[in-house]
Amino acid sequence: MVDRAWNIDLVKAPAALDLLPKALDGRVDWGGIALCHLDTGFIDHRVFRHPVSGETWLRPDAGKNFLENGPPLDPLADTSRRGKSFGHGLRTASVICGDTDLRPDGSLLAIGVAPGLPLVPCRVVTWVVLADRESRERVAAGIRHAIHRGCRVVSMSLGGLGGNPAMYRAVTEAYDQGIILVAAAGQETDRVTFPGRYKRTITCAAVNRHKVPWKNQYWDQHPHEAARIDVWAPGEDVPVATLPPASAAPGADGSSLGSVSGSSEDSSASKGSSYATAHVAAAAAIWLRHREADIAAAYPKPWQRVEAFRHLLKTSKGALSGLLPANGTGLLDIEKLLKSPLPPASALN
Repeated sequence: MVDRAWNIDLVKAPAALDLLPKALDGRVDWGGIALCHLDTGFIDHRVFRHPVSGETWLRPDAGKNFLENGPPLDPLADTSRRGKSFGHGLRTASVICGDTDLRPDGSLLAIGVAPGLPLVPCRVVTWVVLADRESRERVAAGIRHAIHRGCRVVSMSLGGLGGNPAMYRAVTEAYDQGIILVAAAGQETDRVTFPGRYKRTITCAAVNRHKVPWKNQYWDQHPHEAARIDVWAPGEDVPVATLPPASAAPGADGSSLGSVSGSSEDSSASKGSSYATAHVAAAAAIWLRHREADIAAAYPKPWQRVEAFRHLLKTSKGALSGLLPANGTGLLDIEKLLKSPLPPASALN
């Protein structure tokens, strides 16, 4: 028996996936939709492989390692917590497109919002805090790589307090080409971080299973920053892909890949707007696949696709608990997102 992660049901992913075209084996046919994942790199994990054929939907051959030579692998080699985000790429990617994971207790758990979605991994950071110019420029290079590879969505579960001209130019170029850039709000600081702070990105903040914003006090004290958020999605105790205890090491977000305790330090669950971003990036790919022909017909200018998605995130929102954002944002509801009529091009700016 396979159970589903709580967050998958909260955002109505199963009902949304039912609306997508299917291949002969009954799984989603993603057509030409691919997502570029800018993070610490990929790991060839069972959650990214077809349970029968063993075929993977990761596309490392289309990705790039901007830190070392070779494929965009997360080496999982440095166990130092400071300045490292051990296994972060695995965890966020598993929420985007993972399938069924074998948990430490022997149970099976469906953990991905969009199982089987082709994912192009790029290794751009060892630490998801963009603390220097080099890390920001690697993110910029990753965005340009996504453009070159024809990816329709870019997921960026990373951020820093400073912007960067190269990153801004890359964001603008992608936006002008109609690529949906999804980025984390941060929520560990007193302001929304870059690149999520750029207006041309879709900026995501985290809630828990009770629909209460993660670190709620932050948003109560900084409503002007909450106004920069486009959507809220699960980001506390989110089930993610696990590695065996031999691979255990502390991560920059406090998780430990080898723990099986069920606490906030466990490999089974992660926290922060990184994971909200993963949900929304997957939702963007689902929306593009479902409304592909309608979107092409409705929007002559590529950037209008991005603004239509942003608009629909608000009109299809679910209610939050303990927060009523002044900008009209709310909880991600993917089923309602897909069923909502597209806004006219004239309404977008």
